[in-house]
Amino acid sequence: MSLGALTRRLLFGGVIALAIGFVVFAQRVHTMVERQSPPQTADAIVALTGGEDRIAAGVELLRQRRGARLLISGVHPDASIADLHGLAGGGGDVDRLFDCCVDIDRAARTTLENGAETAAWARLHDFESVIVVTSDYHMPRALLVMRRAMPEVELHAYAVARADASGAWWRNPREMRRLTVEYGKYLYILAQDALPGRAHASGLGREE
Repeated sequence: MSLGALTRRLLFGGVIALAIGFVVFAQRVHTMVERQSPPQTADAIVALTGGEDRIAAGVELLRQRRGARLLISGVHPDASIADLHGLAGGGGDVDRLFDCCVDIDRAARTTLENGAETAAWARLHDFESVIVVTSDYHMPRALLVMRRAMPEVELHAYAVARADASGAWWRNPREMRRLTVEYGKYLYILAQDALPGRAHASGLGREE
């Protein structure tokens, strides 16, 4: 077999592997919420901003006492406390919960920075377990980043469903585009982790 033919076969095999990996990734994302069990009780909760209902889900877990404190990571510098209260989904105890048990991170702008800020927060409070709240499609990458940033902390995923993701993902061009971009970012993080000692760039921010 010539070198050219071998190269073509390897490239074809690589493309097939990527395609199969994408299908597995997309199916995992779209069944994540329906398959997940109620979250275990942990020391704390972190909700990553950038998608609908994430803050409300984090506050609801706090209300259920699934964790003692909630970090909302990646809050826009211009967002007010009243804005956050509105996103928390209402309830007469929202003011009390924010006053006693909610911390706000306005520094993180990317998923990698979410990981760094959450790790610093967890270590400050000596938290040994954290529930991670984010959208279903973002969860695989978020968990990779969080585990890298704080390997000593036990993480529990709590994926939030999206209203615009119902139905077959392969028939929805917007969802296909979102999943394709997220799959590429997920593979990028995996590739970084496969190269020990390589500096981890923070150039790939969240698209949410």
